[in-house]
Amino acid sequence: MHAQWACAEKLAVCREHGADATINYASEDLRERIKALTDGKGADVVYDAVGGPYTEPAFRSIAWRGRLLVGGFAARGVPKLPL
Repeated sequence: MHAQWACAEKLAVCREHGADATINYASEDLRERIKALTDGKGADVVYDAVGGPYTEPAFRSIAWRGRLLVGGFAARGVPKLPL
């Protein structure tokens, strides 16, 4: 199965179950897409169940007083955020 197709299928399932918007972070710039979806404000909550290379850009896309909810490290290794 081609990875892009699998991702698109998963995003479709999320929308079918009530997601207002989805982001294919394999083919879209995560920070720019979050910015566009939130009219530049940023996300109120980011749920990260994987960790890895997308944790920092997601963290940097949080709105003022937003939250990063870490649910695991499936990508192996704990992400290091330069705080």
